[in-house]
Amino acid sequence: MVMICAEGPNLLVRHLHSQHEQFNPSWFQEELKGDIHFPEIEEHTSFRLEKEVQKDLKIFREERTSIKFMNTISDFKDDTCAAISFAESLKVCAKNNDLQRGTELHAKILKTALLETNVIVGSALVSMYAKCGALWKAQEVFNELSDINVVSWNALIGGYAQCGCSESALRCYKQMQFEGFSPDAVTFVCTLNACGSMKDSEKGEEIHAQVIKDSLLGNVFVGNALLDMYAKCGLLTKAQRVFDELPVRDTISWNALIFGYAQHGYSKEALFSFSQMQTEQFSPNDVTFISLLKACASTGDLDVGRWIHAQIVKMGITEHNTLAAYALLDMYAKCGLFCDALAIFAKLADCDVVAWNILVSAYVQHEYGEWALKLFDQMQLDGFSPDTVTFACALKACGIRGMANKGQCIHAQIIKSGLPENDLFVGTALVDMYGKCGLLSKCQKAFDDIIIRDAVTWNSLIDGYAQHAHITEALICYEEMQNESILPSPITFTSIVKACGTVGAACKGQSIHSDIVKYGAAENNTILATALVDMYASCGMLSDAHYVFGKISSQDVVSWSALLAGYAQFGQDKLLLNLYCEMLSQGKLPNPIICSIVLNTYRHIGLLDEGQLFFEMFSMYYGIYPTIEHFACIVDLFGRAGHIEMVLALVQEIPLAANLMLWQTVLSAFQKWESTKLGRWAFEHALELDNENPKTYVSFRNIHAVQQEQFRGNNVMNF
Repeated sequence: MVMICAEGPNLLVRHLHSQHEQFNPSWFQEELKGDIHFPEIEEHTSFRLEKEVQKDLKIFREERTSIKFMNTISDFKDDTCAAISFAESLKVCAKNNDLQRGTELHAKILKTALLETNVIVGSALVSMYAKCGALWKAQEVFNELSDINVVSWNALIGGYAQCGCSESALRCYKQMQFEGFSPDAVTFVCTLNACGSMKDSEKGEEIHAQVIKDSLLGNVFVGNALLDMYAKCGLLTKAQRVFDELPVRDTISWNALIFGYAQHGYSKEALFSFSQMQTEQFSPNDVTFISLLKACASTGDLDVGRWIHAQIVKMGITEHNTLAAYALLDMYAKCGLFCDALAIFAKLADCDVVAWNILVSAYVQHEYGEWALKLFDQMQLDGFSPDTVTFACALKACGIRGMANKGQCIHAQIIKSGLPENDLFVGTALVDMYGKCGLLSKCQKAFDDIIIRDAVTWNSLIDGYAQHAHITEALICYEEMQNESILPSPITFTSIVKACGTVGAACKGQSIHSDIVKYGAAENNTILATALVDMYASCGMLSDAHYVFGKISSQDVVSWSALLAGYAQFGQDKLLLNLYCEMLSQGKLPNPIICSIVLNTYRHIGLLDEGQLFFEMFSMYYGIYPTIEHFACIVDLFGRAGHIEMVLALVQEIPLAANLMLWQTVLSAFQKWESTKLGRWAFEHALELDNENPKTYVSFRNIHAVQQEQFRGNNVMNF
């Protein structure tokens, strides 16, 4: 508004400045402060003009709540008043996202000569179209303006940046400089926002250098935009440095820093910044708490999340802020506390598809596929239509559970709903679902239907082939992916390496390993490095597996599991036990998989006492509750040693004894010691669980075969 006045005749500007305290329109006075320089002009005005201006300003205020103002614009005889009126009305349309009324105003403006004579009206029109999302129209109006200044450029650049068209925003920024316009603080804020959205730190650093050159680092808005850009790009050290150098900080500054840390998983740093924010007596707002909840959700820091929940309730934020309520819902759901999440969900005043998506995606994240699909069905019964996010989550749930039929039904529903199945997000979910369900021809077709593919889409296809040991097809896709100039990611390599290990393709695995080294993909990536260890170990190349294992900077229990499993697979029992002792000496505690490996090793060697002691120790000292595999292993260990009474005692005490594998193990033990009566007892229990399993019948037949052979032998001796 102030800028509009600055473009009008000096008389009106001076009059507004001298009279604004008398009528004191708060919205106008707020915008007037410090943003306009008044020239020295004669103190003269007329009573008629004074009354007209006051009347006009009264109408301006009413425009914020009434559309009647539009019909009065054509009655203005003074071009300056009309310009002010049009600009303010366009601003209201932009704020309310009212494209229809903005277009009607445009038609009225075209009946005047204002677009040719008043740069502010033109800029306001560009801004209105841009903020309403009609970027093509904003660009068209901009191109037709006869008079352009930096405000016009800012309107266009800001519109592109706001609507997520960051590349177009930066293109306009470059063009305005080429045409001789110098960017101002507003320009820099808009372009830095565009860089942050694109995560283009290189361009952001160029703009940072220009900001320094133009001596605008002291501007709090520019400083906050710089901070936000570096934070979104993940350059948190630079973000912290910009923050530390800000001459003036506000809540927005703190929020940008906290959000940056939270977004990239630095929960401790986010919470420390929050503590510092309070120390410096800045009051947190909704945005602060939402960022902190995001940090807690990503790290699973439930204690801090509950404390933030208490603060939010204390401040009454969730009563008027849906985003805060959704952030709480997301935090509890991602932390796996579904009872708390559902309690918050039930209290939501305005539940929408976003809230349902948060719940469905969290169940999928924790691999509760069936529950996710139940929610998917329930939301539709409650009258909510799934969107692309909902469908993608539901398809992933089908993939987790291997529910191909349900997945195909959802695919048909997507087509029926009118959503494009070749949409990148939905299409990738279809590829992933069909791949996990083993429907590889449908997986390939879903992939082929996607027009624009990204690395995630390729990874889903490659993983589908790799999971089902189609290593040749996976490698072909790997080559085609690079031919389309899409670089393989650690996820790509992990899928292919696992497939090589599954089929024992050592040579192909070594070739992929060379590419991994070439791209530096395994550096600081424990998951990929562990997959390499597993691949070499599965192929019997234990020295190579050990070499790769030694290169892992942070060897976790999963890495140790992969290495130990390789030694177990190829019967290197003594070396395995030595490695296990080495793992313990490094302060690493075993997981259930390692416990199975070590227990099976004792069984294989026949070390009964050591195996029994280890079995008792890992449940007592390591806090690992024995699984049915552990019980089956210890039963087999006692059975091999001939301790039938211990086998019987264990079977009586084992929880969840209704397990086929367990009873087959018991049957094998009785087979070894030719106990027909006990063998029949175990055989009957096994049949109750599965009366068609051939292994059960073979074991029982062997017991009878041995007994009959002994009977024949005894008859011969007697004869």
